[in-house]
Amino acid sequence: MLRRVLAGVGLALGVLVGPCGVCAAVPAGSAGNVASPPTAGEPGKAPGINESSSSLGLDNALGEPRVSRRMTKIYGGPVTITPPTISTPAVQTPQVSAPRVPSPVVPQVAEPVPGTTGGIAAVTAAREWRQLEPGLEYGEFPFIATPYEAPSGEARPPRATLRVVRIDPALFEFVLCAASDGGVPLPLGRWADHERLVAAINASMYLPDGRTSTGYLREGEHVNNARHGGRLGAYFLAGPDALARASGAPSALVLDGTRVKMDVFERHYRLVAQNFRMIGEDRRIVWAPDSRPVAVAAVAQTGDGHILFLHCRQPVEPYVLAQRLLNLPLDVRTVMYVEGGAQAGLLLRSGGMLMELYGRSAAAILLGDPPAPSLPNVLGIRRRAATR
Repeated sequence: MLRRVLAGVGLALGVLVGPCGVCAAVPAGSAGNVASPPTAGEPGKAPGINESSSSLGLDNALGEPRVSRRMTKIYGGPVTITPPTISTPAVQTPQVSAPRVPSPVVPQVAEPVPGTTGGIAAVTAAREWRQLEPGLEYGEFPFIATPYEAPSGEARPPRATLRVVRIDPALFEFVLCAASDGGVPLPLGRWADHERLVAAINASMYLPDGRTSTGYLREGEHVNNARHGGRLGAYFLAGPDALARASGAPSALVLDGTRVKMDVFERHYRLVAQNFRMIGEDRRIVWAPDSRPVAVAAVAQTGDGHILFLHCRQPVEPYVLAQRLLNLPLDVRTVMYVEGGAQAGLLLRSGGMLMELYGRSAAAILLGDPPAPSLPNVLGIRRRAATR
C-alpha cells in the first residue's frame, strides 16, 4: 500500500515541480560512526573480526594407577589357597503393582533455520508491547547475538536486547535538534529538556568536526550538510508540505534512496536525513557480513506506516541485528543505521518511563559507564498538541 502511495506521490510531484539535481558524494569518515559500516555490494567493506572458539582439552589426572604383575618365587613348592564358600540366603522380593501414569506432553518448539530470514528467529519470548500513551508504544526483544550461519561454540552464546519505540506519525511531530543551528552538542537528556522531546535518537553519524552530518541533513531553511553521500542509501523524511499532503504523502517515512527519485520527495519535506541502509525496501540485508560488533541505533518504517526507533546497547554485528529484525514481529521495511558505538543513544520519557541509554563496550562493562556523550544531531518527537 505504501509503495503505491509513494509511486503516486512521485508521479504527481514530478509533473508539478520537475526533477532537481543530486549533489556530489559526502567525504568518507565519521567521528561519530564507530562501526565503519559499508554495505554489501558497494565499494569499501568494513574490516571484520573472525570470531573463533576453542575447546579446552583436559588431561585425565584421575586415571587408574599403573598395576604391575610379577611372579613370586615361593620356596617350598606352590601354595594353593581355596577361598571359603559363603552361602547367601535367598530373599524373595515382593511384587508391587504400580498404576500406569501417562507421560506428559512436551510442546514442540521449532528450531531456528540457519542461513535464512524466513525461519523462526533465534529470539527469546518478547515482552508484550507496552502502550505508553496514544500513538506511542515500547517493546523489548532479547535475542542471541550470533549469526544463523555460524553456530556458537560457546556453552552459552552471547545475548543482547533490542529496545523498540513504535511511533504513530499522525500523533507526533518529528524535529531535528542540531548544534549547527546556533547551539552546541548536548546529551539526549539536555536536548529533551530544551526541545520538550518525548523520545529521541541519533539523527545521523557526524564528521570529525563534531557538528556536520555524514550525509544530507536539513530541516526547513537550516541545512547542516547539503551534500548527498554516494554510499548512503537510506533517507528519513518528515513534515510534508501542502502539495505533498494533497497527494496523499505520509507524515513521516523511511525511504530506500536507490529505488525512488529522491529529488522529487526531498524538496517537499521539511526534515530530511540521510544515512546507511541496513535493510532495503525489498527486505534484503544490504550490510556486509562479518563487520565489527558495536552498539547500534537505527530508524525504520513498518508496513503500516509506523516509525520505529531501534536501539541495541550491547555490541552486536549489524548484519546479525538485521537478520533478527527480519524475523521479529515488527514488519520492518527500510531500516536506516544512524549511529554505532558509545554515541548510539535512545531516550524515552512517557508513561512513567524515564530512559536514557547509550552503547556499551567491554571496557564499560568492566569499568562502569562513562558520562553521557554530547551529540550534535538528534532526531526527536513531540506531541502534536504541544508543537510550536
